[in-house]
Amino acid sequence: MAGGPKNLTADELNVRASIMFEARRFEEAKACAGVGLQRTDLLSNTRCLLLLNSAQALEKLGEDVAAAKAFQQAYGLKDELPPGTQARLLRALANRAARLGNVKKAELIAPSFLGVERMHMRAGLHAKLLVLRGGAHKGFRVAAQMQSHAR
Repeated sequence: MAGGPKNLTADELNVRASIMFEARRFEEAKACAGVGLQRTDLLSNTRCLLLLNSAQALEKLGEDVAAAKAFQQAYGLKDELPPGTQARLLRALANRAARLGNVKKAELIAPSFLGVERMHMRAGLHAKLLVLRGGAHKGFRVAAQMQSHAR
């Protein structure tokens, strides 16, 4: 990184932390997010994304207490976030709850970011059909399976 991480903007550090996380370079992801979080002029959106990157890297490094604290700090920003970042935050929290074996909590969080209005059960459906505000979002991997009726 030419010039080091201190020369990058907070948004650039967030992207770099995400890339390092995907490359399984968790120490570097944690460091990039940490440098970004030291900035005083962060928007809530950027702060939340940096906290999520930090929390996920900390979790992979086995630093569970620090990861939980970062997730809690990110959740504290939820009311200040745009809808897309709120969805990302809630998805990360639901995934964490599922990883920790708290399936019930994950099932309670998931409808919040999916924007579920109602559930339908009808003959011919393999699973619950989720009716979403604004349609299904492929990014959340939401799918409903339908089976044709035998006539």
